[in-house]
Amino acid sequence: MAGAGPGGGFQMAALRPPRRRPASRDAPPHPARLVSAEDALRAPQAHGKRAAWRGSQPLRQGDMAVPWILARYRPAIEAELRSVLAGRPDGLYHMLRYHLGWHDADGRPSSGAAGKALRPALCLFICEALAGDYRPALPAAASVELLHNASLIHDDIQDEDRQRRHRPTVWALWGKAQALNAGNALASLSALSLQRLASAGVPAQRRRQAHQLLYETCLRLVEGQWLDLSFEGRTDVTTPEYLAMAELKTAAPIACALQMGALLAGADAPTIEGLGRCGRALGLAYQISDDLLGIYGDDAKTGKPVGSDIHRHKRSFLTVYTLEHAGKAARGRLAQMLAAPAGDAGHLAGAIALLDAAGARAWAARQVQTYCERAMAALHGAPIPTWAHDGLREIAGFLAQREA
Repeated sequence: MAGAGPGGGFQMAALRPPRRRPASRDAPPHPARLVSAEDALRAPQAHGKRAAWRGSQPLRQGDMAVPWILARYRPAIEAELRSVLAGRPDGLYHMLRYHLGWHDADGRPSSGAAGKALRPALCLFICEALAGDYRPALPAAASVELLHNASLIHDDIQDEDRQRRHRPTVWALWGKAQALNAGNALASLSALSLQRLASAGVPAQRRRQAHQLLYETCLRLVEGQWLDLSFEGRTDVTTPEYLAMAELKTAAPIACALQMGALLAGADAPTIEGLGRCGRALGLAYQISDDLLGIYGDDAKTGKPVGSDIHRHKRSFLTVYTLEHAGKAARGRLAQMLAAPAGDAGHLAGAIALLDAAGARAWAARQVQTYCERAMAALHGAPIPTWAHDGLREIAGFLAQREA
């Protein structure tokens, strides 16, 4: 079992791969340190030999090193995304390029505002782990990332968040109506990106399955967002209800990324289903971790105001737990604070004190660890090499301990 690291974090080193693979499959394709985009995308070394990587330090997010999976595939992901948008005029597509972090609000090239690209990296990683080559999955990786970003634009509109990734959100700059158009455009480009699988040599049957998986995931995401909004103002939301919402809204797209990579690698149905279970568990860990950051994180690192969920009367894993398990008086006070006008710093501090008194923070941290462990257990029997197990453990540890 994994142990608690500093501050109750998830210690991935304590886990063991559910299944060992032959030595020839144990060599990872990843760099210990990145030299260049070209080196970062080099194919795995043959005959089980580890590549000799030298050069710059690993990419970092705040004070944390970014897992090699995210660093390895980022150049290819960005190139594919830019190719999908290539040739499309300014105006509508300027908003998309801004949201993706490529341009500033005035259309000048910028950097440093892009997301983690977790979902497309997982898609490529699993395809490479199962088939030895990530490139056939590039259109699918772009697709899941475009869908994710479409959901972020819509989420910002519905939650009225004015800041994301340390910059104004699309609707804060161009208004809700045009931001809705931007989100719809990204969702459409997500579907169109999958059309590129044909030129990547993917068989027709797999392409049809990929489209179905994407559309089903999109529908689950919308169902989850509907539930999330329906919880606002309710004081009787249960933990199972909240987790069901999070599984639709957050976990389903992560599961989709892993399943898409496996599908395009030609994996069998049990492997694809096992990776789906792994992705859903990782997604729940991600959501609970996100809820912790939303209350206890550093807004200089998260890029969003701390406590915004409480100010907006949204339910999080921690508030739901406290409303279920705190004493009657504490539940009443928290419900009153969650209904208070936005921007009341006193209510925010009081609400956090009630969460702490109920043990919500510690409980949430333990649940993140539990779901990380479930993610790894879901890989039992999956025909992936040891280095891929190690990579997924590193991702799970990153999600459990991330600061943004």
